Amino acid sequence: ACAASAAGLLEAQQRNEASVHADFAKVCKDAQTTLADRRAALLERASELRASLASFSASADEQQQRLQPGPPLDGRRLKASLQLMHDQSEAWRSKQVLSTMEGQL
Repeated sequence: ACAASAAGLLEAQQRNEASVHADFAKVCKDAQTTLADRRAALLERASELRASLASFSASADEQQQRLQPGPPLDGRRLKASLQLMHDQSEAWRSKQVLSTMEGQL
C-alpha cells in the first residue's frame, strides 16, 4: 500500500512537472516571438530612417551649393537658406535616432 501510494505521488509529480514545463516553454516561445517582431519593426524603421537621412543629406548638399557666397540674402536666397537649415536639422535628428535604434539592435 505504501509503495502504491509513493508510485501515485511520483506520477502526480511527473504530470505536474510536465505541465509546468509546457507552460514555461509556451511563455518562452511567446517572448521569442514578441522580441522577433519588435526587432523586425526596428529594422524596418531603421531602413526608413536611412532613406530619409540620405534624402535630407542630398537636399542639404544641393541647398549648400546654391548658397555659395554671393549677394545679400534676398527673398529667394533667404528661403533656400531656411530650407538648408531645416534639411540639416532633419538629417542630424535622423542620425541621432538611427544611432539609438542601432544600439538597441
